[in-house]
Amino acid sequence: MNIGTIAVIGSILAGLISIPAAGVSITGDVAAAGAELTGMSNDSFQETPKTVSSEISSDSMSKTVETAFGTVTFNSEQDLFSAELESPRSLLEINREPGSEVRNFTGESVSLTVENTPSTVTETCETPEGTLETVKTGGEKTAEFSGLNRKKVEDSCTGARERMKEKITRIQNIAADLGMIPDLEIIRVNESKEEVVIRNSGESTVNLAGWEISDESDNSFSFGPIPLQPDETMTVYSPEEMEFDECEESEEPDYERCWDSSYVWNNDGETATLVNPRGEAAATFTYE
Repeated sequence: MNIGTIAVIGSILAGLISIPAAGVSITGDVAAAGAELTGMSNDSFQETPKTVSSEISSDSMSKTVETAFGTVTFNSEQDLFSAELESPRSLLEINREPGSEVRNFTGESVSLTVENTPSTVTETCETPEGTLETVKTGGEKTAEFSGLNRKKVEDSCTGARERMKEKITRIQNIAADLGMIPDLEIIRVNESKEEVVIRNSGESTVNLAGWEISDESDNSFSFGPIPLQPDETMTVYSPEEMEFDECEESEEPDYERCWDSSYVWNNDGETATLVNPRGEAAATFTYE
């Protein structure tokens, strides 16, 4: 695996974490990540004893920030991904593999596990007062309770869900601070020139393999294995009708690529969408 390979690890609740699994240096603001981890200011975290480690091999990646106030760890190996956020009184674990993602939150007197598959979401919440299991399949939802006090269990489970959501947001912020989330944006659509421009506004190189641009009429352009460096842009333009063979591609830092479809962008307004390798909208740009 080389710099042309990025393992995209999928959606974690409210956002997407895409991990450069190998061959790509992970850079970023460790102080900002530590501040998010511990709740300190950047300056205070600089003075805090800590261990920061990063290992990258041909097929795996790991990144850890460890302090007395909390530890965060990311691991990626081929198509397997795990993230762990440990605090003095709680633990969040996320494990993802093809077709399945399991999130487990453990706090004081409550454990919440959520397993997502393409067809089913299973939530199991355990407390000293009982266990509540909820299964969602399609539009149907079933719940099974065992214990003595269902109302108290439901209240504990509601609190655990909120804490899990907060921890996941914190993991996402830490990953962004460590430069682990591809940050691509559409900065311009020029309908008269039939071109759309994207930019890597993050701190890490993003491999564009598997990314697409689409319009509202389901026209789409798929990128090849192109490493887009931080602050670099990529222009995708569509030639005039029946002139696809004359389309030239530049290898300069300001890359250009040809879209084998003519007259893509409507003159009276439209929305361009940047789609990540999992088929999810990562960025949009609307013009009128």
